[in-house]
Amino acid sequence: MAIRRSRTEIVTAVTGGSGATNCFRRRNVSASGSSDGVGSGVAHYQYRVSKDHGVTWGVTTSGSVAKLTTSGVYVVQFQAVDNVGLLSAWAPATPVTANTVCIR
Repeated sequence: MAIRRSRTEIVTAVTGGSGATNCFRRRNVSASGSSDGVGSGVAHYQYRVSKDHGVTWGVTTSGSVAKLTTSGVYVVQFQAVDNVGLLSAWAPATPVTANTVCIR
């Protein structure tokens, strides 16, 4: 079964990352600013977390904030879901400072 994706829905801001070298005891990474153009509107966000720099991903979790507390280096991606269930692309598409976190 194919998943239909909205063409106008995008995640515009992912914040909270620190890169792989600045470590913290806990850190929140969050998404905001998605737009659905003139569509049905954004209903919510979901995120996924990778422990191997984006090679594999954990389960998709509903929410706009990923709360990281366990030791390791993580990459977090977010996806917006509109009111009719269309999904944006995962963002950021690749690991960058904004979505990479080191927890010690």
